[in-house]
Formats: sequence, structure tokens, C-alpha cells
Amino acid sequence: MTQKNKLLTLSSFNSQYLKHIWRDGFQDENPEWTKWNAPYFNDYHAYPSFFSV
Repeated sequence: MTQKNKLLTLSSFNSQYLKHIWRDGFQDENPEWTKWNAPYFNDYHAYPSFFSV
């Protein structure tokens, strides 16, 4: 099926996406998205670098 106006393209996950996921989700000490978590989700932990464990 071909569409003229594509709004979203899905692709397979690969390791190139890991750094982007870390940057968007785990780099900040107190990210905005954690303020919207339910009260029982208070286990967020920031990682100072991509290679931190």
C-alpha cells in the first residue's frame, strides 16, 4: 500500500537508537516526564553518561 502523506514511519530497533533513548530518558537529573508518573513510580535514576551502569 502506498500513501502520499506519510505521518509516521516504523523501522526495526537497532543499537544505534540506544544513545538517543538514553539522552531523551535518562540523562537529566529531574526530567519533566517523571513529574507525570504515578506516585508508586518513584524509582527514576539518572545516568551521567551513556556508558554508566
